[in-house]
Amino acid sequence: MAKGDWGVRTPPGVASARAPLDDARVIAEVEALAADERGAALGLLTAGDGAAGVSRLAGAAGERCRAALAALARLPEAARAVDRDALATWLAAPVPEGIGAVHPGWVRRAFEPESSAVVSALAHGMPATVVQVADEVLRARGEAIGGGGAEGPGVAAARRQVLVALAPMPTSGGPPLARALCALSGAALLDEIDRRGAETLGRALAGAPDAVVARAAAGVGATLAPVVLAAAKAGASAAARSAARAHVAAASSDGAGPAHGVGMRAVARALADEGAAALTAVAQRLPPAVGDAMLACAEPR
Repeated sequence: MAKGDWGVRTPPGVASARAPLDDARVIAEVEALAADERGAALGLLTAGDGAAGVSRLAGAAGERCRAALAALARLPEAARAVDRDALATWLAAPVPEGIGAVHPGWVRRAFEPESSAVVSALAHGMPATVVQVADEVLRARGEAIGGGGAEGPGVAAARRQVLVALAPMPTSGGPPLARALCALSGAALLDEIDRRGAETLGRALAGAPDAVVARAAAGVGATLAPVVLAAAKAGASAAARSAARAHVAAASSDGAGPAHGVGMRAVARALADEGAAALTAVAQRLPPAVGDAMLACAEPR
């Protein structure tokens, strides 16, 4: 693999422009699976125990696996074999798709527990942002990246083990909300979270007295105040208003700022509907402390 190719990883179900020989198709249900869920799905596919095996998986992960296996089962046998092989290839890839777009703090979190020799070996051939993190970790120890990194099965296996917690970035066939949010810069993503928070706050106040709406708008600042006012004026269904009020109430109990706290919860819950992989990918575009907070917002209360 050429030096510039690290970070290019085609998920199963995605025939991307970068992988024209991949005959797999876009399957939203597979895209929604986190890495461990894809491993479970592959094991069940390989064992031919899909329906019976997935019944033993509990919770949201089990539901996602059931949906993915059902979608694969609807394919002709030859097409299903292509997708199964693509899934195996994806799981065996040493570097997550788009690792260069992951916030450096998450890469640092993965590298810091490792020995200097491992960090140095893994840095070779990686995107510049990852190499920079490795260099910073080693310099803090009074060391530097060694020259001439050796490639081979051992290095590939080490990359998989060290970087296993990093989610791949969504590709062209990935979940739409996660794909759109991951395409933003870090600063723009934070702004979008705040904007969605202001919109949710306004939706929660649909039908409230003008004075109440005006106070809420003033509380989010001049930039976001028009968003609150427009959302409140637009109105909302009873279900949408109830969901918005639940987000506002939960964010208030977290002690976060009015727009940011509400936005974090609203975005996290919307991403959770697209699957664990989508939620984790967006969280890892943010600094770890902020991303961890987003992941926590998706957990049921």
